[in-house]
Amino acid sequence: QSDTIVNNDDSELSFNIALLTFDNFRMNFSNNQNLLAANLKIEHLNLSGDFKADTYQLKGETEFLIQDIIKERKKWLSNKNCSISVDLQVSHNKYNITKANIALNKIGLELGGQFNYGDSLTDLEISFDAPELDIGSLLSLLPTNYGEKINDYKSTGNFYAKGKLAYQSNNDYLLESRFGIKKGTITYKVQGTSISEVDVEGALEYGSKRTSLTLKNIYLKLNNDELKGSGYIKNFSDPYLRFSGAADLN
Repeated sequence: QSDTIVNNDDSELSFNIALLTFDNFRMNFSNNQNLLAANLKIEHLNLSGDFKADTYQLKGETEFLIQDIIKERKKWLSNKNCSISVDLQVSHNKYNITKANIALNKIGLELGGQFNYGDSLTDLEISFDAPELDIGSLLSLLPTNYGEKINDYKSTGNFYAKGKLAYQSNNDYLLESRFGIKKGTITYKVQGTSISEVDVEGALEYGSKRTSLTLKNIYLKLNNDELKGSGYIKNFSDPYLRFSGAADLN
């Protein structure tokens, strides 16, 4: 359903879409310059909004299956369910995210921020908040080559993360995040060995110019033994590590 209004003074066309629905279709995307490709199976897509020539508001919600996302010939995601609800305010090539919620493989994210997109993505500033994440679901998002290495481990507990991502078209990017684990358990399935009551607070910087990982208030139990510690890693390409810890062994 839509209403259309033409402004005779400047011939600007504006219209309102109450609801536009698409069901059961496929979407394929490829960017040869960045060696990025994605194949999606869309279950449904609902769109509504107020539109003008250069400025408009758009609301959308969709559920789809990520069949695969490939970056530099590596498969990063495969067969993952995703749902998105988003409100956008658009002016020319600038997109402001008024509100956005994403659920990916039972992982919930709240997003905000803005990005510029014309013929390509030129810059992006996105904030994210994931107050309650399941460790098992999170690990299931690891690329296939990494996921195979952790199949011998089982993890439970709560994981939280909050941060922001900035990107510019000159490939200058920076991801900053604060995260933590509360009351986690990690089990090595081969031997049935578990560490429990895992707590940690962390901060991550991952960018084109700097990388670092800081961990503090680390606590875990192995049987009746307790371990505590903190530390950091700087420069992932040529790591400098510093960690300290204490153990209470029984």
